Amino acid sequence: MVKAIKKGRPTKLTAKLSSEIIRRICEGESVKSICKDDAMPARSTVMLWVAEDRNAFLDIYAKACEARAHYWADEILDIADDGSNDWMERL
Repeated sequence: MVKAIKKGRPTKLTAKLSSEIIRRICEGESVKSICKDDAMPARSTVMLWVAEDRNAFLDIYAKACEARAHYWADEILDIADDGSNDWMERL
């Protein structure tokens, strides 16, 4: 018996898929960039899951977005505190 090969992007919200999306958001990625990955659902699908609060996705998504904001705030502070390129002497 030959197994059918799945084609297309995932449209079912599974715990594994949810965890991967949330992890990547927490690490600073945008939903747009995450959804460019062929193994990820379309951005419109993720936004539908948020809007419908599918499998309580809205709450963890909101918390992940807040964590992403903290991630980028830390990055901004690191850049602002890095004085290595503040002064360059030109000859």
